Amino acid sequence: MIIPRYHPDHLAAGEAALAAAYPAAQNPWDFPELFEEGLKPHKVSEIYITAAPILNHYVDITETMDTKLEALRAHESQVGHNLEFLERMLRDGAGALGEPHGYTYAEAFHLTRNG
Repeated sequence: MIIPRYHPDHLAAGEAALAAAYPAAQNPWDFPELFEEGLKPHKVSEIYITAAPILNHYVDITETMDTKLEALRAHESQVGHNLEFLERMLRDGAGALGEPHGYTYAEAFHLTRNG
């Protein structure tokens, strides 16, 4: 599945998060009222982007895979009849991502640093 094609709400949330992280978060002129209250800008140092065309960072999710699937089960109205298929698909996909890195399960991201 491709996020923009199937989940426009996820894409919109991602775009909003990126806009908030840079340049707004580190720019004191974007929110002068907050700066006047003593709230200084924060520089986001790392951004992890999922489903990006270039994946350059893999995270071991072996210890949290069951929790991830449990959270998915809570969305019964969205995945109820496809749950077994989705669980197998997620385990297979995360396993394939993890294997080259020595992980049982992994998630892949494009990691960018805001230096």
